[in-house]
Parts: sequence; C-alpha cells; structure tokens
Amino acid sequence: MREIIPPNQESKSSSYLVYGAIGLAISVGVAIYAFDAFSGEGSPAFSSKGGKGNSSKDFKGYSMAALLAEAESGDVLAQLRVSEHYRDGTGGFAKSDAYHFEWALRAAKAGNVRAKVYAGECYFHGAGTAKDYQRAHDMFIGPAAESNDPIAQSYMGRLNSGNHEFPRRDDLAVEWYRKSAAQGHPYGQANLGRALLLGIGVAKDPKEGVRLVRLGVENGVDGADAVLAWAYASGEGVEKDSKEAARLYLQSANKGNSVSAHNLALLYLNGDGVIKDTEEALKWFRRASEGGYVESKRVLGNLYHSGQNVAANPVMASKLYLEVAMTGDVECQRVMGVRYQHGFGVSADLEEAYAWFNIAASNGDSQAAGLREDVAKSLESEPILAAQKRSRELLKEIEAKKAKK
Repeated sequence: MREIIPPNQESKSSSYLVYGAIGLAISVGVAIYAFDAFSGEGSPAFSSKGGKGNSSKDFKGYSMAALLAEAESGDVLAQLRVSEHYRDGTGGFAKSDAYHFEWALRAAKAGNVRAKVYAGECYFHGAGTAKDYQRAHDMFIGPAAESNDPIAQSYMGRLNSGNHEFPRRDDLAVEWYRKSAAQGHPYGQANLGRALLLGIGVAKDPKEGVRLVRLGVENGVDGADAVLAWAYASGEGVEKDSKEAARLYLQSANKGNSVSAHNLALLYLNGDGVIKDTEEALKWFRRASEGGYVESKRVLGNLYHSGQNVAANPVMASKLYLEVAMTGDVECQRVMGVRYQHGFGVSADLEEAYAWFNIAASNGDSQAAGLREDVAKSLESEPILAAQKRSRELLKEIEAKKAKK
C-alpha cells in the first residue's frame, strides 16, 4: 500500500520536531494482529459445538429434573449434556458460563474427551472460571494428542503462538494447526493459512495461505475476512485488488474489527479501491480508536496535531497521544513530554514534562534523555524530585494497564 506521511508542522520550539510524523500504511504487523481473533472468543465453547467426543446418549424425553438427577448420580454423559444445556440456555436451563464450566469439569475429570475440550475453552477464555492457560493446556493436551480432536489441536496451536503465557514455538503451533486443518476444522485451517501467508513457523506459501484463509471466511471464522482483505490489499498470494480489499475490510469492520476499521480508513484516506473521502476516513479511524486500536489513536493524534484533513485540535491530539503513551509506547511518551514542556493542548508543566521524558528515556529513547536534561536546567532540586516521583507513579499505572491485557 502507498504510505502517506502527514507533513511536519514546525513549531515555535525546535525540540518539538523530535517527534515528527508517523507514517500511515497497511502493514504485515496489522495482519498478524487481526489473526489473533481466530479463536471463537466471546462465546464459551463456541468452536466445540459438534466437535469430537465420547457422547452418544441424547437423553431425549428427559425432564430437566431427571437429567440433573442422572448427572448428580455420576452419569458422565448426563453431566456433559447438562453442561451443554447451561452453555446454550436450552432444555429449560438458564444460560450460565459458571454452571457450564462446573459440569464440564466434572465430566472432564471422569475422562470425557468432549468435556475436557469444553473445560479447556472455559479456562482459555475465562468463561465461568478464572482465565488459566496452564489448566487450559492440561485439558487440551489429551484430546489433541491422544484423541486427535481438531478443536483441541487448534487451541494447542494458539497456546504455542507466544500470546498466552507459554514460550513461543511457531513450528509447534503450525504442527498442531496442520493436524486440526487436516480434519477440516475451520479455525485450524484459518490459523494454518495465517502461518503460510506470513511465513510464521513454516516456509512461506502465500497462495496456499490465501486458500485456507478463504475457507475460514466461508466458514465464518472471526477475523478471517480481515486477513483476506490484507492479502488483496498487499497482493500476497492473490492478485492485488484494492476494491476487494475495501469490501472485505468493510465487512469485517461492521462486525467490530478495529484493525479492519483502521485499514479501511487508510484506503479512504488514500483513495485506494474507494473514492478518496476524508470524512469517511476519519469516521473509520475514530471507530477503530474507540475500539481500542492503538495505531488509530496515534494516527488521529497526528492528524489533529498537524491539521491535515481535519481542523487542528491540539487538545484532542494530546488526549489521544496520552492514551497511546499509557500503553507503553515510547514515542508517544516523548511526545507527551514535549507537549507538557511547551503547553501544546495541555497546560505547560515542566515537572510533568520531565516525568514523561524520564519514562521514555528509561525505555531507551536517547532524544527523550536529552530533553529531560534540558528541562532539568529550568527546575530546582525539589521539583526534580517531585517529577521523578511522578515518573514512578506513571510507570505503575502503565504496568497495571499492561497487566490487565
């Protein structure tokens, strides 16, 4: 995709130029982010419906009380069925993640394969119980390795992807995805497609990657349309087609995918595959920003600062840069130092400026280190000590936000 760079807006102070322009481009990193949605997350045991498992008794004609009595007596298949009723809110049972997990765990402890997958999903997503990736792993490993369960295999791939408290093993993740995909599991296919498209843990094969991701789209895998859109936008594994990319990004963005909203905004800003429409671009940047996508906050901050394609709004720019800085972004931490130093969209405050420069410098930003020393020349010893204390407070807030993710 074409890269658009907002023009530098030279300020009254040369030091303000150190934070410069932030480029706007659809990148591989964006594609990787979008693929993390390939999980069925948000719906307990969503991907397990219809999965493998040792269940044949259907309990048709059983009343709610009779089924519960069977389950309480230790009938493992009754426990599994009660778990499913609580998951789906069927059979007279009120929908409950907690009870779905409780009964799945009972049946899992008795050795039921499908129940192990249900309980593993609950641990993985924090549905009805505290999120616990180690316990999820312990539930999935048996069904994946011994029972060849494609759902458990897909989750084992995700647990080895480096995003869930386990060491990143891309090659092992691909091995699990391949086993799942071979059985036609949509999430296994989509995640294997991701690996092949981007060359993660396996030799890059964009065409096969696109084929598998397309299967994910056809089977309703969350986020697959976003990645197929990226393939069309970048010409990876398929002939470049910006119009098709825009169509798929719109489809994905309308389902709440913030990354797709961001990339659709870039297409409107560029006039690539759609008519050039600044208002539409800003609408989708805002949608992505409200959805928590950090890159959109950064871009909007840049646009409000520069006044490019939108009326300059230094207060809004500062608000957005602050939100990005609080995620741990070093560049925006330095930016906040500059804005407090010169009063751009905030009240000028040298102690606060020092605090932000101090944080950015601690993260290896040499420019921020120099600016911190410049500000220190205008402060007495007590304000410097106060600013350092403020740095510690801000760092705690930043680390706390990171820990919640």
